[in-house]
Amino acid sequence: MSTEEEIELGKKLIDEMRASFSRSDWDDTTRIFERIAGLKTDRGLRLEATCLAVRTLVAIKQRSAARHLFATVATGEYKKPPHYEYLARAYLDLKQYKEAAAACERAEALRQAESE
Repeated sequence: MSTEEEIELGKKLIDEMRASFSRSDWDDTTRIFERIAGLKTDRGLRLEATCLAVRTLVAIKQRSAARHLFATVATGEYKKPPHYEYLARAYLDLKQYKEAAAACERAEALRQAESE
């Protein structure tokens, strides 16, 4: 599969993952994340998928696994406000409120820089 095809498949899968997450279908959300994790797709999509997977793990009471998975993306530098919003939501589910606030502040700073 070419990189372009993987990117397109990733976009389709993230839409399915969002829908599964909103239905609280944790098994399907996890299954879709595993498929996305095996693709070479853009960084923002992988970040969103990872954050949704972290939130899924928290929902099924697997906090240790959630923290471990989240550590793979939490320390990165990102360029777009939505990326920090994904992080903030995952931090909130992990009850790491200080980090959630910092992620929100970073998203706002990026939003202000874009508008200038």
